[in-house]
Amino acid sequence: MRKFLMAALSLFFAVSVSAQSGYPYSPVPFTSVKVHDNFWTQRLEASRNVTIPLAFSKCEETGRYKNFDNAARYLQTGDTATVGGLSFDDTDVYKTIEGASYLLQTYDDPKLKKYIDSVLVIVASAQEPDGYLNTARTQNPQHPHYWMGEKRWIFDEDLSHELYNLGHMVEGAVAHYTATGKRNFLDIAIRYADCVCREIGDGEGKVTVVPGHQIAEMALSKLYVCTGDKKYLDMAKFFVDHRGEKRLDNEYSRYSTLKLQQKWENDFGLMSMPDNVWEYINEDGSWNMAKVEPQKKEAEERMAEMMKNMPENGNRPRRMNFNRKRYSDEQISSSLEYCQSHEMIVDQKEAVGHAVRAGYMYTGIADVAALTGDKKYIDAIDTIWENVVGKKMYITGGIGSTNSGEAFGKNYQLPNMTAYCETCAAISNVYWNFRLFLLHGESKYIDVLERTLYNGLLSGISLDGGGFFYPNPLESMGQHERRAWFGCACCPSNVCRFIPSLPGYIYASHGNDVYVNLFVGGDATIKLANRTVKLTQTTNYPWNGDIDIAVNTSGKYGIKVRIPGWVQNEVVPSDLYKYSDKKRPSYSVAVNGQVLDAELENGYMSIQRSWKKGDKITVHFDMTPRLVRAHESVEADKGRVAIENGPVVYCAEWPDNPGFSVRNVLLNQKPKFQVEYSDAHIQAGGNDYGMNIIKTTGQTIAYDKDGNLQTEVKELTLIPYYAWAHRGRGEMLVWFPQDLSAVTATPAPTIASTSKITGSVKNALSAVNDGRVPRGQRDGGTSYCRWSDGEGGGTEWIAYEFEQPEEVSSCTLYWHDDQPWGQCATPKAWRVYYKNDKGEWVAVQNPSEYPVEMRVACTVYFKSVKTSALKLEIDQQDGKFAGIYEWTVE
Repeated sequence: MRKFLMAALSLFFAVSVSAQSGYPYSPVPFTSVKVHDNFWTQRLEASRNVTIPLAFSKCEETGRYKNFDNAARYLQTGDTATVGGLSFDDTDVYKTIEGASYLLQTYDDPKLKKYIDSVLVIVASAQEPDGYLNTARTQNPQHPHYWMGEKRWIFDEDLSHELYNLGHMVEGAVAHYTATGKRNFLDIAIRYADCVCREIGDGEGKVTVVPGHQIAEMALSKLYVCTGDKKYLDMAKFFVDHRGEKRLDNEYSRYSTLKLQQKWENDFGLMSMPDNVWEYINEDGSWNMAKVEPQKKEAEERMAEMMKNMPENGNRPRRMNFNRKRYSDEQISSSLEYCQSHEMIVDQKEAVGHAVRAGYMYTGIADVAALTGDKKYIDAIDTIWENVVGKKMYITGGIGSTNSGEAFGKNYQLPNMTAYCETCAAISNVYWNFRLFLLHGESKYIDVLERTLYNGLLSGISLDGGGFFYPNPLESMGQHERRAWFGCACCPSNVCRFIPSLPGYIYASHGNDVYVNLFVGGDATIKLANRTVKLTQTTNYPWNGDIDIAVNTSGKYGIKVRIPGWVQNEVVPSDLYKYSDKKRPSYSVAVNGQVLDAELENGYMSIQRSWKKGDKITVHFDMTPRLVRAHESVEADKGRVAIENGPVVYCAEWPDNPGFSVRNVLLNQKPKFQVEYSDAHIQAGGNDYGMNIIKTTGQTIAYDKDGNLQTEVKELTLIPYYAWAHRGRGEMLVWFPQDLSAVTATPAPTIASTSKITGSVKNALSAVNDGRVPRGQRDGGTSYCRWSDGEGGGTEWIAYEFEQPEEVSSCTLYWHDDQPWGQCATPKAWRVYYKNDKGEWVAVQNPSEYPVEMRVACTVYFKSVKTSALKLEIDQQDGKFAGIYEWTVE
């Protein structure tokens, strides 16, 4: 049995199930590939020396381990703890163990093994007797985390994340078992999975529920391959089969709960609805008025108190429409789209909702479809893939365009400044495209995987492995900064587990064919149908397009080399992006110096021959900077171009371009590029990092003080997008204006733009006087500053100090608001002060109303005053932060 498990697991280690488990094409497992590559070895070393130790230390510092201790104490003594944090904090521990386990295959580290074992003792102590393990509930079953609900699974389709925790537990446990051969983590995961299989399903006494945050589907498929126990595959398929099912009689269903809350609103008006609304209804569907009446009375009293205490806003009370219904049918549908439960999977044609959940779901569907042979599910995710690659993917491979729900936007809705592109979503995009390759064997999926890997995913972790991005925008005016950890730490811990797994994506096999998918230096041992093949790859990719593959095994078999789409003049496998220059790069593949002349097969150069040890494959891809245009329907990129070189997307960042705004450069119509390799272009964590940089020219356009348009030629330096934000806050741009209609001239100097600006805000303060204003309430792409320290609320300020005393009589504010999902909201109130002759701040006299509408001109008029400085005082909403696009003074 042990032999069977290890054989199955070795094929799983590339992240997924193998051909023997249903996929026609097999990944070559992580354990069979040893990387010695300038580019990727540095990343693996950073994971080993910085990222994994950092994540473990943060699990300790932030109470992740303490949660398990608290749960264990309750099980032993009945003593409870106050539950804080997030309901999925347990997964940070599991994901970090998973990444550390991958590393153990490359670096044997007894100390690390011992540390992991000590953590697993803590984890095991928190497991309930029936296998359930979720510290957000077990620490205090009577008062669990407020996302959990009063009973197991009741809010999993919403926010409890119990099945999400299971998924990451299983993923980590299988990796740990494969790396160490120990069952201590695997047995914990099996017990929790068995608990799920007993309590969820169609049988009597079971509940019908699907994961709100998907990943259990792919994890249970993996556990099936690991153990051979079909009940785990059946459970995974149950989750896939029942997603989108409209269940009106089940309190565990998100759909039915929302419909019942809708009924509450329709019957009683909008009053504070109880989360456990099912407890207020009788078996026949009527309301239990004995329970409802006290709830109604309490809500009415609370509303009366709120109305009485509504704050004054200017000269009139600021009112809210308390009778507005929240749960219309349209809003219920939107809520269900968030977790892809709006339709049965086979009926879904478009990617919607939370991008990470979606990516994990599509990956899990592929696993289930491969293992069960269910073609209708393959057809469904193929259709959705066409939608994403054709209409909803950034040039970086990032997915999820909006911070509202961390979600996919509408077709072609791809803003740059506000692009969300969560790091976890990029990881899920890699998982999904790899599964599609394993299903279809076509290079286009690896093209998307590679684009995501080198750009939208790598940008999420700093070069030294110690700083992270949650969103990965394609434009910044300085509001973005890498951080060592987040309260919601899913991205840092997810990167922990992904980077060390990279070797498992390089090769694949099918019958007696080897597939060379990624170009990464190292040695590989590849099992084919009739032999084991050893290859050595040497390359300086992605900095040049030369790859040598040494064949170390004699015999008759095939080697298929992927010819990337970018060297075939295809940016992505759709019309979403196209090269706009007239370049026609070429490529060549030679064996022992003899250039091959053959048609490609599904994007691969297929070499079938009797190999001799010592044979050498030489691959050359022309690599030159290319101009890319987006589809005309992408509003944010009209008149703009992006620049890429090979698989790497480039950006301009402020430290390389002093003295002008990189966001205000018009690229030449026929730009010339110079590519240089810099050995130490960026320093991070005490180390130097080399990369190709690109230099070209452009023009800055600005109005002078007399209103005349002025231009100036500037040298523009570009760096790889993944390397930005290592040198402090500042501007960054991926899409450059090339058409005059796309560039915005720097406005003529004004009182505001020439002022010295100070404030209690640290984030992109210069945005408030850069002359850029939103074009309406739907324009979220303009630069803004926002407060972000603390928990929100309270009073904050910004002040202008004029170059000389000015006579002023009005101020106009453009407020940022990203509700309902974000942390920014229009303020409760704001005021203007001026500095008098004594240097004191005095409120302006006779102010008109202080408006607080988002993204439109909010002007206050006051008695004219001559002063050397003005100050804004802003009362933030409780628990929210204020944000400002622009503050003008007249």
